Amino acid sequence: MKRSGALVQKKYMEYLVSTLAYTLSIYLATIVDGILVGQLMGPLPLTAINLTMPVVYVKNIIFMLFINGGSTIAARYLGERRHREVDKLFTLSVFGCMLGYLLLFILGAIFCAPLSDMFSSNGSSRQYVLDYLIPLLAVGPIQAIANGSAAFLRLDGRHRLATSIPIISNVINLTCDYVYIKYFGWGISGAGWATVTGYACGMLLLIIYFKDPTRNLHFVTVHPADMHLLPEGFRAGLPMAIIQGCNALRNYTMNTVILMKLADAGSQVISVCNNAVFYGMMFAEGAATAMSSVCGVLYGEKDTWGVRSVLKRAFMVSMAFCMVIFLLLELFPVQFGLLYRVVEPESQAMLARYMRIFVLYILFLAPLYVLRAFYQTTRHTNAATAISILEGAVITVPVFLLLSLMSKDLMWFGNCLGAVISLGIVIAFMQREAQKEGARNYLMLKDESEGKCYEFSIDATEESAVRASEETIRFLDQNGVEGKESNAFGVAAEELCVNISRYAKVSHKEQIDIFIRIREEGVLMKVRDCGILFNPTEFVEDTGEHTTGLSLIRALGCRIEYDRIMGFNTTVITT
Repeated sequence: MKRSGALVQKKYMEYLVSTLAYTLSIYLATIVDGILVGQLMGPLPLTAINLTMPVVYVKNIIFMLFINGGSTIAARYLGERRHREVDKLFTLSVFGCMLGYLLLFILGAIFCAPLSDMFSSNGSSRQYVLDYLIPLLAVGPIQAIANGSAAFLRLDGRHRLATSIPIISNVINLTCDYVYIKYFGWGISGAGWATVTGYACGMLLLIIYFKDPTRNLHFVTVHPADMHLLPEGFRAGLPMAIIQGCNALRNYTMNTVILMKLADAGSQVISVCNNAVFYGMMFAEGAATAMSSVCGVLYGEKDTWGVRSVLKRAFMVSMAFCMVIFLLLELFPVQFGLLYRVVEPESQAMLARYMRIFVLYILFLAPLYVLRAFYQTTRHTNAATAISILEGAVITVPVFLLLSLMSKDLMWFGNCLGAVISLGIVIAFMQREAQKEGARNYLMLKDESEGKCYEFSIDATEESAVRASEETIRFLDQNGVEGKESNAFGVAAEELCVNISRYAKVSHKEQIDIFIRIREEGVLMKVRDCGILFNPTEFVEDTGEHTTGLSLIRALGCRIEYDRIMGFNTTVITT
């Protein structure tokens, strides 16, 4: 028998839905503001949103360090069953991010005028930039609580609530955009304050979670001795934080050069092009972040096969999203520009010409985001950081500047060419490292299993439970485990699977994963299902008339542990 991978892949798809909603919330506020500002106020105010993107990237640096990094480490801790540390990381990450955003708001309010001069190069869009900056910074602390908590809620299996927070926030944002700009006459600042309103309302949904007595995440008191958890989270979030910083530098460089070469028309085109790429980024980052959450737990459990399975699914999903978006933009660039009220024939012609080049970059978002998140999760932080630094600025910015000196047409290939070169360098380097360390390839995944291991899946039915027992006994017998012990594990496997099929409300089409590992210190067996919250070890029919498998296991002095991790019921038996 073989392991199917259906269980972990299904879990990944569950996480993907909520993670995409969370990732969309990071980008949609800017996209929605851009569309409505373009429609209601024209393309010039739209450029202000693009010109202030460096501020958005700086905000994302803080978010990635605290929330992305913290939730990645928390997922790993869940796999290792370190629940106290998870609560501490949850508290430190959310409140740390909120304080970071608050400090950024104070500094931005003090220096908003010189920042507006720098972003707009004292051009015609300066006042629009100035009006948009303050609400853009003011929403930060609210986003830290709303989006930060949503990121951790996914680890508790609360996908629906984690999805609802960003969706409701952006629906209200969209509504208020229209009201504040059209009826209140607040101009571009209305778009910013609509975002504040939306996330303030979305944050209120957290009351539902914190009133739930069955929740697994809690804000707790942290002590100075607990602060060591933050640097660990920062290290995990550093690659994504670096890419945000590099994006800020890249965005500012491109905006400045294009404004110099093509004036306001070029600034409008790059604004629309950047918004087009955001659609690809949303899905690539969502697919990668969902993979990071699931693979973090699997990696903590040393489930190397499961990590590979989820990685493959994440890449396929991300690539599919990016391909669809790329094709739509290639076919309909002018129609996309109309969303932002690019109506002048000259501007439309320029947009169609340059967007078709610029969006080639979308095809490389899937390998960039997925590979970076994968290296981050599997503790190859240097490789993840290298992707961020090389693709974000060190390669891409010089390539763009060089192409801009050669031709104003060629410079639009800058992002695409920078991504190709950066991926090539990192993959070549990691392939060489893999050869040194005996790994299969540049992914650097080695089988971390101790001793001999057998993994297989069965249908969640009572009939299949018998096969679980037979396979367990056969494997243990073949590998030198004495008959009494192998029989006890076999009967225990059957009993657990029967209880799951009867009481965990698992569909008969679902699967149960069984892992058996023979180590120096003894046998380890793990049984995993995706049913409702249910501890199969509590359903023991020990009436005295017969001896159950779990009774045999306990008689041998084995340790039986149950945990609810990432929406999985997981039972572990060790000798």
